Amino acid sequence: MAVIGKLFKKSEADALFGAVTASAAVNSVDLAALIDQAGNDIMFKLVNGNLIVLGEGRKVLYPEGAVVSDSDVFARFSSSKASELLSTGVDDNVYVEQRGDTTTINYGDNILEDGVNCPPICW
Repeated sequence: MAVIGKLFKKSEADALFGAVTASAAVNSVDLAALIDQAGNDIMFKLVNGNLIVLGEGRKVLYPEGAVVSDSDVFARFSSSKASELLSTGVDDNVYVEQRGDTTTINYGDNILEDGVNCPPICW
């Protein structure tokens, strides 16, 4: 199974992906728990400034009760890369950021990017 996502330093991500246009915080401990529930892949999307997180099979993990359609596009990353990102720091919060058409996950000075869009690439 291919690993989806790559870690960048914040300065490199700013140069590659542009300025942050929207952001939502999630507690790093809570994100670690979501990664544990997600399966092999975890997906993120910001909707009107609110974060939605999906796991394998597009199962809604956060917030509880959120409804998504099959056509809603999420940024998909390997759960192992999201865990690797969390292992790089000790900050309280992780920030899911929108940078134009790109979704990045910011933790301290590290950024997770190079995700794929689901759809079309879901499993």
